[in-house]
Amino acid sequence: MTRIHMDTEAVRETARLLDWTCGELYYMPPKLKNLAGSLSSAWQGGRSGHYAGELRRMGEILQREVINLQRLAIRVRNEVEEWEGADAAFGKVISDIVNTPEKSDVPWWKVSETLRGFVEDIGTIGSGLAISSLIGGMAMGASYTGQVIFKGGQSLKEMAGISSHLTHIKAANLPGHLLTQSKNIQGMEILMGVWEFAEKGAKDWAQYEKGSERAAALSIDALFVAGTAVTTQYATYAITTAGVSLLTAAGAPAILVAGGGLAIWWGGSYLVKSAIDTGYEMAESSGVKNSMVKAGGSLFENIEKEIQKTAEAVDRFFEPVIQNSQVYEM
Repeated sequence: MTRIHMDTEAVRETARLLDWTCGELYYMPPKLKNLAGSLSSAWQGGRSGHYAGELRRMGEILQREVINLQRLAIRVRNEVEEWEGADAAFGKVISDIVNTPEKSDVPWWKVSETLRGFVEDIGTIGSGLAISSLIGGMAMGASYTGQVIFKGGQSLKEMAGISSHLTHIKAANLPGHLLTQSKNIQGMEILMGVWEFAEKGAKDWAQYEKGSERAAALSIDALFVAGTAVTTQYATYAITTAGVSLLTAAGAPAILVAGGGLAIWWGGSYLVKSAIDTGYEMAESSGVKNSMVKAGGSLFENIEKEIQKTAEAVDRFFEPVIQNSQVYEM
């Protein structure tokens, strides 16, 4: 199992040094431009134009790299804040569990929901880090148009959501590959699904007393958990395909298309799942789910009655036959 560790203080210091370096380099491009102007004035003819042009070009390159360095510093600082936020959330979860009175009114599934949310957040952060690392190691290929080469170990690729054996792909085909990989359900995903269903099932079992309503509630919970996974996959695929198509149409390089596709898939999965969970909570709080459970419970009861009536009719139909058989045997 892949372990991810971060020394937040050391990484924060790195981010601070990156900021400081950006500040030091910020004024260098204008200075190079001024030097190029001074060189053109002081030296005319020969290769003076060539050297002045090189100075200007290096100044432009340096300016772009300073901007990239600033963005990297921001990303590193944000990663530290996310890790510290996740660590604080986990500490609160453990504190709530340890400090919960023995006869607390808080049901166990409330604590379980908090713990499961923390585990999901850790998975989201881990996949985001993997995608960032994967994007940083991508390279352009020359074997066919739009080829992108992926570098990195198998574990890194799996965490990023692509096949562990994928070494290159056409950038425009990345959404389809991500969709295919998302359908290969892993053990952790099964565990999270069972975990969520158990929470919702326990809550509904305590809320409803009639067996038919419990059966209806559990059916709704099972459909929700399974439907969430499928809906998230295809909705994220549609969003990612649209994003990749826009980048391709805009003439973006293949690396940018592929990197954007991975980022959109990661962010889209999180947003779609969050939207579905919010919708479920609204359905619970507004009474919509309760109405569905009541209606489902009535349906199950009617089905049970019809089955019982059918069984009684069958018994009445065969009763003379059974009696005659008994007389004949005598």
